[in-house]
Amino acid sequence: MYIGFSRLINRDLFERSLYGKLLHFRCPVCNGIFAVKESKKNGKKPLILRCPDCGTIGKIQVFHPIIPGDIPLEKSGGINFTCKNCGEKLTIWAEGNDIYPKIEVFSCPFCGAMRPLKKI
Repeated sequence: MYIGFSRLINRDLFERSLYGKLLHFRCPVCNGIFAVKESKKNGKKPLILRCPDCGTIGKIQVFHPIIPGDIPLEKSGGINFTCKNCGEKLTIWAEGNDIYPKIEVFSCPFCGAMRPLKKI
């Protein structure tokens, strides 16, 4: 059983402050905010990953909107992954300066493969 990460929505702030079409999520355990690069294929399949802030394993399946106070302006360096099944690439950032050092992605949101993505 996984915790569910929630999608953050504040369209005005989202549109004004973000570039590169990032999707933002909040961890219900640590309240950390993280971003996943948007793709035309995002959201088709569940995404199971470790929270980039605390390392808790969670699942993004249904995008329940919540309103954030503020999305931090600073981001960690992005971590890139590629699916061993379909070759799609995925980038994840933590909001703030630090990212959990052992971040993992356990499923592909593009093809649905339920095996770990390779860190590149």
